[in-house]
Amino acid sequence: MGYLAASDMAAHTTTQDPRAMYQTMHWHLRSNHVPPHPIEMIDPAIDAVTHARNGDWDSLIETPHPHREYGHNVPVHTIVDALNLDGFID
Repeated sequence: MGYLAASDMAAHTTTQDPRAMYQTMHWHLRSNHVPPHPIEMIDPAIDAVTHARNGDWDSLIETPHPHREYGHNVPVHTIVDALNLDGFID
């Protein structure tokens, strides 16, 4: 579990296939974390991965749950860190 599992799942999924990416992110957020992250974070997580892969780390992404520091508009780098998305970017 963890980084290696996320990295392996990401290697077999592209952002070009929205359904596969959604399923992969669902698995990562719900099964690769204890406690699991809310399902509502799947779309912001996918957006964060897309921005990060393009080098756009400071863009703001709207999230359904407020972040303690940023509220509902959270920088990509913060979402990547909070949801352990490194394996989807490297």
